[in-house]
Amino acid sequence: MYPKILICDDVVYSRTMLKNILDQIGQYIIVEVENGKELISELLKSRETGAEFSYLFLDLELRREDGISLLREVRKMEPLLKIFLSGGISLTDENIKKGIDLGVKGFVSKPYKSKHVKTIFKSV
Repeated sequence: MYPKILICDDVVYSRTMLKNILDQIGQYIIVEVENGKELISELLKSRETGAEFSYLFLDLELRREDGISLLREVRKMEPLLKIFLSGGISLTDENIKKGIDLGVKGFVSKPYKSKHVKTIFKSV
């Protein structure tokens, strides 16, 4: 069974770009969602089926949700999930510190660059 990766980003192009980069790194089962409601739903489903996610790429800049609040909710549900935060202007020192405090494994700036994603992903 391949590791499962969950990508939460409200921009289809960004999800596709990240998925393509991850496909170059190795073989994974990749599930894409575009908002927090879908993210929580997928985490609950995976727990029920016993096929839990190994990794989550969470965009901080979701249209209708605060990425840090969503991160806190996810962390309560899945304390061992390896989480990477992504974003553009939202990757501030303050948000990075909050992410570190919540156990985030890495940070990826957008637009995604293959070399950077590979480096942070392989470091975990």
